[in-house]
Amino acid sequence: MTVDALLSELGSKVELNVWDLDIEQAENCSYDHLRVYGGEDASSALITELCHKTTDRVQVQSHGNNMFVVFNSDFTVSGKGFYGTYNQVRGGCGGRLMAPRGVINSPNWPANYDHDDDCGWLISVD
Repeated sequence: MTVDALLSELGSKVELNVWDLDIEQAENCSYDHLRVYGGEDASSALITELCHKTTDRVQVQSHGNNMFVVFNSDFTVSGKGFYGTYNQVRGGCGGRLMAPRGVINSPNWPANYDHDDDCGWLISVD
C-alpha cells in the first residue's frame, strides 16, 4: 500500500504524526514497515522507517514541502498497522514573494543557516 505524496505550499513543511503503530518488528524492518521519504516518491531521501508497536506519538517532519509515505507488509505476521494525521507546518524558509522589489536571504541571515535546510522561493513581479 502506498500513500500518495503529501504536499504543502512552498516554504512550508509536512508534519506526520503517527498516533498508533502496530507493525511486525524485525531487524532492519525487513518484513513489514512504514517508510517516510522527504520528497515526491520513493527515490527521495528516506527520513525514517518504522516497524514496531507503540501508542506513543511518533512525529516526523519533512525538510521541504513534500513527503511520501509507503506501508508494506509481507505474507505472514500482521498487526493493526498504523493510524496517523498530517498537516502543513508554516515557517522555516522559502515561500512565495509577490512584489515589484524586495529582499531575499538564507535562513538566520546573517548568522549561520541550519543543517538540512531545503528552501525554495517563488518570486513573482507584476
